[in-house]
Amino acid sequence: MLPKTADIIIVGAGIMGAATAFHLTSRGSGHVLVLEKDAIGSASTGRTGGIIRQHYSNAITARMARRSLEVFQNFDEVVGGNAGFTETGALFIVHREDCDGLAANVELQQSVGIDTRLIEAETVRELAPYLDVTDDVVAAYEPASGNADGTGVATGFAQAAQRRGAEVHQSLAVTDISVEDGRATGVRTTAGDVRAPRVAVTAGPWGGRLLQGVGVDLPLEVSRHQVASVRRPAGVPESHHPTVIDFVHACYMRSETGRLTLIGSVEPEEAKNIVDPDDYKLSTDREFVEEYVERASRRFAVLMDSEIMEGWSGLYTVTPDWHPIIDAVPGIDGLFCTLGFSGHGFKLGPVVGEMLADLVTAESQCPIDSSIFNARRFEEGEPIRGKYEYSILG
Repeated sequence: MLPKTADIIIVGAGIMGAATAFHLTSRGSGHVLVLEKDAIGSASTGRTGGIIRQHYSNAITARMARRSLEVFQNFDEVVGGNAGFTETGALFIVHREDCDGLAANVELQQSVGIDTRLIEAETVRELAPYLDVTDDVVAAYEPASGNADGTGVATGFAQAAQRRGAEVHQSLAVTDISVEDGRATGVRTTAGDVRAPRVAVTAGPWGGRLLQGVGVDLPLEVSRHQVASVRRPAGVPESHHPTVIDFVHACYMRSETGRLTLIGSVEPEEAKNIVDPDDYKLSTDREFVEEYVERASRRFAVLMDSEIMEGWSGLYTVTPDWHPIIDAVPGIDGLFCTLGFSGHGFKLGPVVGEMLADLVTAESQCPIDSSIFNARRFEEGEPIRGKYEYSILG
């Protein structure tokens, strides 16, 4: 039965909401109520490409990625449950003409403790002899990166929060946020009203709509992202291959069990595929699959002869600078949000949960300051400017 009151309401049980509930309950922050319109990890988190990387172009997000990787690597010990984390390593490939920018990013990442290095084509061939690197490229290599299971991670965080006293309700939609005299007082749901002095919106593609209902209009666009899936011939390679982010051909490739390779786009144009999150095509388009398998095969030739499997489409919630909003909602006391991760939220989720818990409790337990992700930066003309031309990677 839905309670009438709570100390903190979290709207949405993807990785952001579940991780926030985990951190709040770990601090003993009172009665935490998580409300999810569908199932835990069923939306953007459950339809993620699942890549875990640390390759970012500013120190804050690089530190976040490094700290989150440690959680994925030790998920059962830190949280409990199976994150499905597989260490594969990751390669970031650019034309030689872009080497200076890549080298600068590697230096920045190394400065915050990330194990990464710049490598020449010869070393790429040693790591992955099935990749074609004859087109005068260089790469950055992260040996510790890999991939994880979105639904498994969100479920692990949610179940750990429940063991610490959180209450999680699924198949229950929040329809409105209640505000009185400039302060959040709870939510309205399809099962009734709940009062609470603090509300955190972690509703992904639906978060912007909820905030518009209380007069807050954040610059968020919901776009569709497709993931193609192919099964490689036996032995090429037989097990996992490194994740490849190929900026030359604007695509990514990451391995999955059963000799599968997942293929997607790293074109900033992805943001223009605007959709209604309640009404979009969940499968892939034939044209997309044909184009991106062809792109990927220019680097990994065997993919052209692989068996096409069923892929899927997920959602990105994109901000103008491709960086998230993690902040108290301007003008409404007791209301908080974390939205707009622009396709790279899953890999940062464990730390984002810490950051949002800090905001909600007015504590500072996370060692990384989230203030750079404030909501006012857009109207004040101060977007986050990474040092990388490839905005989709942050």
